[in-house]
Amino acid sequence: MADKLDRLYKLYDDLAKAEKEGKLTENSAIYETIISRAATGDSQEKRLVSQFIAKFFKHFPTLEIRAVEAQIELCDDADINVRKQAIHDLPSFCAKGADDPYISRIAIVLCQLLTVEDRGELAIVEKSLNTLLRQSVHATVKGVVGQMVSATCEDSMRDACIRFLASKVNLKALDSETELMLIEEAGKVAALVGGEEFVLLVKLLNSLKISRQVSQQKSILKMISDQLQLTVPVPAAPDANQLVKLTVCLPLALPLFSPYATSLPYVAYLVNTFLPTTTLEAPESLDILKVLAQMAPHALKPTDGLDNSSAVAGEPAAEVSEEDQARRRQLDGLVQGLFAKVCELLPTVPADDDLEKDPELPSLQLSHLECLLFTFHSIARKIKPTALDDEVVLKDVRQRLQYLNRGLQAEAKKFKGLIAQGIKLETEKKRALFLALKTTSNLTAFIKDWFHNPPTFKTNVTLSWLQTGSTKGSDGKKQAKDGIKATPNGTGSGNQENKRKAIVFDKEGPTPAKKAHRNGSSSNGGGNRPGRQLYQAPRGGGRFRSRW
Repeated sequence: MADKLDRLYKLYDDLAKAEKEGKLTENSAIYETIISRAATGDSQEKRLVSQFIAKFFKHFPTLEIRAVEAQIELCDDADINVRKQAIHDLPSFCAKGADDPYISRIAIVLCQLLTVEDRGELAIVEKSLNTLLRQSVHATVKGVVGQMVSATCEDSMRDACIRFLASKVNLKALDSETELMLIEEAGKVAALVGGEEFVLLVKLLNSLKISRQVSQQKSILKMISDQLQLTVPVPAAPDANQLVKLTVCLPLALPLFSPYATSLPYVAYLVNTFLPTTTLEAPESLDILKVLAQMAPHALKPTDGLDNSSAVAGEPAAEVSEEDQARRRQLDGLVQGLFAKVCELLPTVPADDDLEKDPELPSLQLSHLECLLFTFHSIARKIKPTALDDEVVLKDVRQRLQYLNRGLQAEAKKFKGLIAQGIKLETEKKRALFLALKTTSNLTAFIKDWFHNPPTFKTNVTLSWLQTGSTKGSDGKKQAKDGIKATPNGTGSGNQENKRKAIVFDKEGPTPAKKAHRNGSSSNGGGNRPGRQLYQAPRGGGRFRSRW
């Protein structure tokens, strides 16, 4: 045993001496002997052979292939100590600097070892990859991505590579060339992965500086669209698996939308396929509707809804391309589908409705209705729903909206009463209370749009679940603390010391008619004509799996 190690050290000393004398190339036979011991030696010999092969690798280009093959065999040895030593020595094969062609090749080898079970061995694999990253980030990432798109790469290996890129690579240090290469190759990888790995991949791409470019945003959006199969000719009704994919993948697309990267394919799929075939009682439905509402404003282009008939007199109207005509037909279909779904959720006015009493609304899905109305208003402000041309339909919808609004006012009154009483609630319950109050406020704002002639759909609101923490409950907490009764305009009326006195005119003295008319205060002697009144509705009050 000792003799074998001594002979191995003798071979190393001979090569070291030849290196000092500049005669290494004349001693290739010695290096070849060391390589051969990788297959025949015991564990101690193999560990020494691994170090010696890596040490003199760059000096014998004619033996490179044999040396690399021998090192790979050592990385797959039965003895874990031999494997650890061989893996540790792999980066030494890339000693020629950042342009060393072996960096990508060694990175590919190390990627295949990312699936090892022993944690100590895995730590050495990751350390070796980090060593390569310090030499050349571009070449290392190129090797990792090249392994992921390889036909021989198994799913577990591909998943491990994505996790390494997402957790170990400093993405902020990547240059534009590396980022562009990563996005281009990621398109191939995205078609091969699913589940958590796809989410990690898209989040990785979204964190790149180059992802702010419109062309790259479109590329990433196409990856998500292909993963969800949104653009197939006849999309199937979403099953349970597809609903999970929608819930997880749709939020990834939200940061990428812009006037130049439209959300129309996503909105079209959800309106035409998801809404008609999925019950709103499904657990995932509200999450998907929330994303739909956030996507809707990005579905339109600035030119959508413009009427060519309004062109300047004497000038011919601009020709509309077939693409724009198809887009207009698609938007018309979307707004009609949304209108039909909104009508499904609106309560029906009972025949014995008493206007003097608060309506007892059935169990309504107000959060779902907020999402649908926001989506509908976002598109209908430019694409007029033809269904509203029917006066009978419009009258029926307005009656149902009035009935709903009375119920909303009653609910809002209850919520504000709880806030004013200062009842101690758990944090989650308090958050839910303010969320419900904001939802009713948004719905009331939407309802007002329907009572213009014709309906305008111009109201802009902030979706209830997107409110910041400071706006959710700071006002309510202050009111509850001071014992001030909340009022619809957000002012208090219970504390007399803090209450602002109303501005009134002396009944004996003259009343400025114009000012009274402007303020709508004709009842106090402000003129013969009543002031203009704002609209007021009728009174009342399991862990996500790795694969899809």
